[in-house]
Amino acid sequence: MASQPNPCEGSGSIFGNSTTPLGQPKSAFGGLTNPPDKSGSIFSPSAPQPMPTLFGAPIDASHAPQGSLFGNIGHTGPRTGSSLGASATLTNQPPQGPFVFPSRTPMRPQKSIFRRSTTPASPTPVSRSSQVQTRNSWSSTPCTSSTPVSLPSRPSSETPATTPSHTPVSRSRPGSKSEKREPPPKTYIDPNGDLCLEVGPFSAQFIVCSKTMARSSPFWNKMLYGGFAEGKKAQPGNEKSEWVVKLPEDNPAAMEIALNIIHSRFDQVCGYEDFIYTTHFYNLCVLTDKYDMTHILRPWARGWSRSTHSQCEKLGQSLRLKFCHERLWIAWELGDRTTFEGMARALLLESSAAVGNYLRYVGALEPPGIYESIEKVRLNTIKLLLKPLNHIVQGLVQNDETFCKEKCKTERDCQPLMLGNIIQSLHRHQLWPLPEALAVQHSVSQLAALLLTVEVESSACHRDCSRFHKAGIKNGIEKAMQSIPSLLTDAHQRHLETQAKKSGFAPPEKVPPAKP
Repeated sequence: MASQPNPCEGSGSIFGNSTTPLGQPKSAFGGLTNPPDKSGSIFSPSAPQPMPTLFGAPIDASHAPQGSLFGNIGHTGPRTGSSLGASATLTNQPPQGPFVFPSRTPMRPQKSIFRRSTTPASPTPVSRSSQVQTRNSWSSTPCTSSTPVSLPSRPSSETPATTPSHTPVSRSRPGSKSEKREPPPKTYIDPNGDLCLEVGPFSAQFIVCSKTMARSSPFWNKMLYGGFAEGKKAQPGNEKSEWVVKLPEDNPAAMEIALNIIHSRFDQVCGYEDFIYTTHFYNLCVLTDKYDMTHILRPWARGWSRSTHSQCEKLGQSLRLKFCHERLWIAWELGDRTTFEGMARALLLESSAAVGNYLRYVGALEPPGIYESIEKVRLNTIKLLLKPLNHIVQGLVQNDETFCKEKCKTERDCQPLMLGNIIQSLHRHQLWPLPEALAVQHSVSQLAALLLTVEVESSACHRDCSRFHKAGIKNGIEKAMQSIPSLLTDAHQRHLETQAKKSGFAPPEKVPPAKP
């Protein structure tokens, strides 16, 4: 293959054409490539020696390839190597220049530090494709520019090395999207089922009976035998095709519990008083709410609810450790009004700015309107808690004489002493100056406990003043805590009554006595 002409031929420099005052071309490092016969190196020995390349092999000065250090550009002869691959020597003629070193035994050409293949580096893909060398051809046989390099022969039993057809970057890495994930094994809820449910992000497959699913709730009946795309009517008439319904947003563990209940596989379901994980119970209640199947939990609703709530109360003190947000939704789905009110009140009293006690949690569904009601009542309760102490502080700052109950004209330090003690106590609890209700970082229960510890001390002869104001603060806090209204609206009560009838939490209806 003919080589391409070198646009910089004759210069021999990687920085452009440079000539000496005599018009002679320079090398890349300033040395004369073809100096006069009488010129010599400033470090030249008694006899001119061959100039080594970057990797030790001598180079022919008269036929030196033109180009950069990283590829032979415009060389008319065959390419025998690059500065980063295997190197081959040319005719051994003594070059001269400022960087001529004493004679030494030529070093063995070094292998490439990047790859084992010895394909020479070249500026264009055309030259790469036409110059494929074998893997271990570390030849250092001198040759001229007009004579091709002879490669060592390889036994016929060996397979010659070839240039990779792709770069290492294009190789697929383990876990990449290009690799196909193996489908999980199928779970046969019904061995004779005609419907495959692919549940969750990893498509867990469940073989079920479509008729059983349709009987479990009106939702499934409409989806499977109505005019939906997942319905049976929309499936192809080919008997070999499988009827598949994809449910990527549902939880596979919770779906398996629901499917076992629907298909009467009660040996695969936890017992009435058995322990069930709170997250599984919560996800199951999410499914029953989504597909209108609350009634399938009727035989287990009370037992599982009692077991879950009793276990969660032992897990810790924070709202998250006790799974209060999940338990609020469980009570909402089952119509357990007592537990629902208890969880809502716990969120009202214990929620704060501390980690683990946030009022809202993005990982749990929120019953409509309940968190807005909690926020409103919490704000009003904090205002009522701060009101008695704020009233006392304002009166003492304004030097209101009515705050001193002794009416002693000789003692004038009663009010300043009480004000100073109050400020010190509030400062220790990080409540001074008294914050606005929206800026309070403590929970309602913490704030009430801190306000009860505020010191309102006066002089020895004015102890009645201290007792009077302490009693006023305590009465105001107790009144504020007792005046917390119900967090349930009429809509909440109607929903809980409806769900209680489905799950069995509703009290049995009284049957009127028979008339004689």
